[in-house]
Amino acid sequence: MKPKRGVLHFWHKVMILLVTSFLCLTIALGFAVWHSLQESSREMGKKSRAILSNQTEAFIEKLVRGQAATLDVQFRQAMAAAGYGAIFITEQLGHHRLTEIELDNLLPFLYNRVSHCAGVYFVSSSGELHQYPEPAQAEKSARSIHFHSDILPDIENLPPDSDIIWSRVHRNPLSPIYDQVIDAAAPVHQGDNFIGYVGVSLSLSRLMAQFNQHQPIRGSYSFLMDTRRQLIAGPPHAKIDLSPTPSFEPREVMDLSSVDDPGLDRVLQGMVLGESAIREAMVKGDAKYFAYHPLNAIPWRIGLVIPVKMATAAAIQLVEVLENGARQTLIRMFYWSAGLLAASLIAGILLAREITAPVEELSRTTEKIAAGDFSARAKVRSRDEMADLANAFNAMADRIQSMIADLSRVNEELNRKNRALKESESRYRSLSENSPDIIFTLDGDHSVCYINPAFEKILGHQRSSALGKDFAKLLKPEDHTRSRVLFERVFQKGEILRDAEISLIHKDGSARLFTLSAASEADANGSTAGLVGICKDVTDTRRLEKQLQQALKMKAVGVLAGGMAHDFNNLLAGILGNVSLMLLDTPETHPYHRRLKNIEDFVQSGSSLTRQLLGFARGGKYEVKPADMNELVKKSVEMFGRTRKEMTIHQHFDEHLKCADVDAGQMEQVLLNLFLNAWQAMPGGGDMTVETRNVILPSEYVAPYGLGPGAYVKISVSDTGIGMDRETQQRIFEPFFTTKEMSRGTGLGLASAYGIIKNHEGIINVYSEKGKGSIFNLYLPVSSRKPEEKPRDMPAMEPGTGTLLLVDDEEMILEVGRQMLVKLGYEVLTARGGKEALQLFRNHQEKIDLVILDMIMPDLGGEAAFEEMKVMDPKVRVLLSSGYSINGQAAKIMEKGCSGFIQKPFTMNQLSGKLKEVMNRARKKDATNS
Repeated sequence: MKPKRGVLHFWHKVMILLVTSFLCLTIALGFAVWHSLQESSREMGKKSRAILSNQTEAFIEKLVRGQAATLDVQFRQAMAAAGYGAIFITEQLGHHRLTEIELDNLLPFLYNRVSHCAGVYFVSSSGELHQYPEPAQAEKSARSIHFHSDILPDIENLPPDSDIIWSRVHRNPLSPIYDQVIDAAAPVHQGDNFIGYVGVSLSLSRLMAQFNQHQPIRGSYSFLMDTRRQLIAGPPHAKIDLSPTPSFEPREVMDLSSVDDPGLDRVLQGMVLGESAIREAMVKGDAKYFAYHPLNAIPWRIGLVIPVKMATAAAIQLVEVLENGARQTLIRMFYWSAGLLAASLIAGILLAREITAPVEELSRTTEKIAAGDFSARAKVRSRDEMADLANAFNAMADRIQSMIADLSRVNEELNRKNRALKESESRYRSLSENSPDIIFTLDGDHSVCYINPAFEKILGHQRSSALGKDFAKLLKPEDHTRSRVLFERVFQKGEILRDAEISLIHKDGSARLFTLSAASEADANGSTAGLVGICKDVTDTRRLEKQLQQALKMKAVGVLAGGMAHDFNNLLAGILGNVSLMLLDTPETHPYHRRLKNIEDFVQSGSSLTRQLLGFARGGKYEVKPADMNELVKKSVEMFGRTRKEMTIHQHFDEHLKCADVDAGQMEQVLLNLFLNAWQAMPGGGDMTVETRNVILPSEYVAPYGLGPGAYVKISVSDTGIGMDRETQQRIFEPFFTTKEMSRGTGLGLASAYGIIKNHEGIINVYSEKGKGSIFNLYLPVSSRKPEEKPRDMPAMEPGTGTLLLVDDEEMILEVGRQMLVKLGYEVLTARGGKEALQLFRNHQEKIDLVILDMIMPDLGGEAAFEEMKVMDPKVRVLLSSGYSINGQAAKIMEKGCSGFIQKPFTMNQLSGKLKEVMNRARKKDATNS
């Protein structure tokens, strides 16, 4: 008899079909019912909430408008009463003198016409006060004082057609309890003479209490605010969300111009703008409705604050009812589905019990083999497909048992090799993990497979953020293509890459420069499997190299510029001196007088050029004093902005900016150069922003500049111009480098600014992008001193008396200087050089009042000559004169007791003023010592 085959196949299909069909039908039906109920309940909840929310907002709007209308009525009553009283008194004064009986009848009448009236009064121009209700005598005097101090000085803005004035909000001095009031007062005139005021005190406390005692929604309250964001009145005993403290009982007018919550700030701003609206905002963690409406009688706003929870309680309860109903329906549906599913499972189990028995036998045998019992075999007694499967399974188990023995021997050999490999990997990982340089590996797609901890320390990124990412994504965009070309040479040609420069992006967005070395990594078959690379950070090294190169350039050109400036100043001194002498003898009506003045102006412009040369040569500080940098910057901006109407200048100054020790003239020159640079970068107009603030610079920021950490004053000048590329930024502070046309720039502006800032022990840097404008930042050390008081302006030119010794190695300077001093009334001795000056001083020491001494002379320098004169006369007065600045050698002479310094070239007025300053200071010192 043939075995029955295909039984398992047939019943297996039947069971799977029945159970699967039933389960799919049940799940689909349940999902459809669940989805329908969920959508229905959600839609009903939304509609219910929207309907109730609209009704609530309409109710709130009606409520706040009603309160505003009530307040307007009260204020207009007070205004009308004050105006009526003023008219009545004016009419009475037109016929005869106003009697106290008439006032006693008028004031109660006015008092009864105004609801919530705290009192009415008439105060005459002489201070006499009539009040109703009538207070005690002592309080009457206090009321008069209150009237003059609180009402007369403070008048609110009113419509042009009103003659009523409002006092500021104040406490009623005649009330035994706290009462916050505002007074409406009307002036009384008899003809053109002012007689006094009729005033009506309106109780704000009672008005607001009337609203806040009958709020229809629990937790809500009303308040008053003016257009300056002052809290005028509110509930007397409540936690007011508008106050900066958790609990506040308003006893005075409170400033709300600065609040902690951004949501509340936007609401208060809307009230100031005069809107009438309802807004929802989060205030101190709670959602609130803010309804507000402007008043007509006085420029105030009334606000109504209602907790959203209380206003929307009905909508929330309705939604909860709907959701609970849907939830109960879903639970019932779940029970029915579970019951049907259990019945189908029981039927399937009974149906498949006989069919699955052989499968269970095979499963048990498989578990034994998996547990290590390779002698286990399946025993199936049926004569169908399952018996064939069991025989095949047993044959497979025999082959597996034979293979296990072979695998055991192979596994032992693999374990030995793995141990050796782990030891090698441990050494490599220790080297990589502790390396100060970034070590990484890439696969054939240039994706990062490994990167060491130095990546986090140098660039600030987490290592996990780089793993699996294309290495090019870690570089600056302009290095993407170049890096791929370099890596492909390593992958395809097996080249070893050494010290290629690339830029990696730091976490803060900046780029750091690295040298990249890389080699290919081979697999077990010798094929290229990946790449190993090392990135060495050379950012600070390159920065120091560039700064050294810049310093060497500046030093080399500075020597030349300093000598040129000195000689040029001596030449200008001769020209300016001769022009000043000619101007003294040339009346203003002479046709050459104007030309001589032009020459004088041109010489002054030439002197400005020498200041630029000395500035960029870092030798140009003339007079260093503590200065108010805000004042200096504002002055420079105003001067520059007068002639630059095509650009908009924005100013942001730190009110508490500290002082810095600077040469004010040179700092103005730096700022002017930066302003001109910004203006020229915006040929079609644009925005220039000037900002000052105090900063603290850490050591890692200032170390590359050779400066110490600490407090600095920061000045920023930014523009919205054409910007600069990276190459231009690297050369912008070089002398004679310019991007302008040949006739439009010398290339000294930013170079001199660089030299001046460096000479002030400060920092100047620039950030710019093409098409996005530029930002120049100046950092100056904070001064420990306070700015000196501005000296009074010296007279244009004052004659003097006494004998002066003029010392210079230039014959032209001696001749012109002698004539200028003689014109000023002095007796003059001249010496050509330091040795001749010492001989003259020795012979005429008693009669010489002051020595004007040049600093650079071939035979004997100014410093040596001054020291010899000090030996002969410790009280010698010396005015140092030089074409160089006061910085450097001149500063040393000044520290040794020199009386003053004057920069060549100088005019008659400047020379006269400096001589008077030095002589007066010396006389005061002598008088003090005597």
